Amino acid sequence: MISALFIAKIFGIPVTASVILQLALTIFILSVGAPGVPGGALVCISLLLPQIGIPAEAISIIMGLYSLVSMMLTATNVTGDAVVTLIVAKSEDQVDMKTYAS
Repeated sequence: MISALFIAKIFGIPVTASVILQLALTIFILSVGAPGVPGGALVCISLLLPQIGIPAEAISIIMGLYSLVSMMLTATNVTGDAVVTLIVAKSEDQVDMKTYAS
């Protein structure tokens, strides 16, 4: 959503409350499948831009930086998955604490 709003500002598209609500609802739906697909956020952005009146070709503005953003998204996703898995395993007494502490 931040990328879409950034590009809207560059193209001079007015960002109203209805545009933000429309983007938020669409991103909520798209976010179900995007985290598991490498580069999935670029596909989502290319679907969002025409929705608010920006040509899909504008995605080239952020493609150069996307590899850095993607690395951070992947690191956050993997870390979150590992933490939640450990919490659930510990609550089910499936973690060997001697091995974990060593």
